[in-house]
Amino acid sequence: VIQQLPAAVMADDLKFTSTTATTTMGRLMAPVQSFLHRYGWRAVTLLIGMHCLRKILLPHWHAYVQRRTLEECKDPARVSSHDRNLKGIREAQQREAQILAKEAERLAKAKRAEELRRKQVVREESHRKKHGVGKRLGGDDGNGSDDVDHVDICEVRNRQQEKLKENTKQSTSTTQEQAAKKKESKRSVPRTLTCTQTITNKTTATANDSDDWDKVRNDQDEEFRESLAKDQANEEAKVLRLQRRQEALEKLDPEPTTKLEDTALIAFRLPRKCKEARISRRFSKHSRINQLFYFLSSTGHLDKVREWRLMSAVGAQQFPSDGEATLEELGLSPRGLVIVVDVDC
Repeated sequence: VIQQLPAAVMADDLKFTSTTATTTMGRLMAPVQSFLHRYGWRAVTLLIGMHCLRKILLPHWHAYVQRRTLEECKDPARVSSHDRNLKGIREAQQREAQILAKEAERLAKAKRAEELRRKQVVREESHRKKHGVGKRLGGDDGNGSDDVDHVDICEVRNRQQEKLKENTKQSTSTTQEQAAKKKESKRSVPRTLTCTQTITNKTTATANDSDDWDKVRNDQDEEFRESLAKDQANEEAKVLRLQRRQEALEKLDPEPTTKLEDTALIAFRLPRKCKEARISRRFSKHSRINQLFYFLSSTGHLDKVREWRLMSAVGAQQFPSDGEATLEELGLSPRGLVIVVDVDC
């Protein structure tokens, strides 16, 4: 009896626990069963209605909203006001472009001055290493001016002339000493012959020094003229690029909005010389092919490319800059890819 007592107690505990769990579950499920019994069909009907609204009615509603939006966009009154707004935007862009052009010209002048200063320093160092004399052209005049028009070439040449004269005197004295030594060592030689040799040596040394000075001066003048011509050519090229960019910006049509259906998104693949590999812009599908040339010329991405042309990605068709065909006729609407080809490569 003592051995069977723990087993009986355990069985009673399990029976009591099971009865308690069943009673608790019944109490929790009773409200749920009552709710489903009263509102079950209403909940099912509500779910079916929401499904029909999502799958059937909402697409029709979105289509209706799109049609209404398109009709409002094509309204003549709204289009006229939109054109006025675009005109104002275009004028603002042109003013901004003019400001940017002036700023670019100012930066170009500053960069040119800095480049001249750097070249003058390099020229000075190379001249010192080569000849050991000379002064940097256009040195500091106290006002900090680096303009080539104020270069005091005469002063530099005078200093070099003085230095060459000193070298000539030294070489002359050296020649005289050598002549004196030869006179002492060769007393048997007549005096007339010795004087003639001394004069000949002096004349030869002076002529050699004069030739060296002329060569140095000519080399320096030639380097200066080449540097000045190169800088002037670069400056003229920059001004010409800015003028072309301004003209292209004036001829370029404004970019249409993304909501209009008659637009064409054109992507341009640029050459390797350009910083950007790919750019894009929206055009009207009724725009002519020359608008693509105006856009690329106004961006400044092709400044390093001397000559370029446009070709289609499919078929390698070349687009003329003065063509009359529209983007829609060339198959570039609603999306198109145009390759910018560098002619020199």
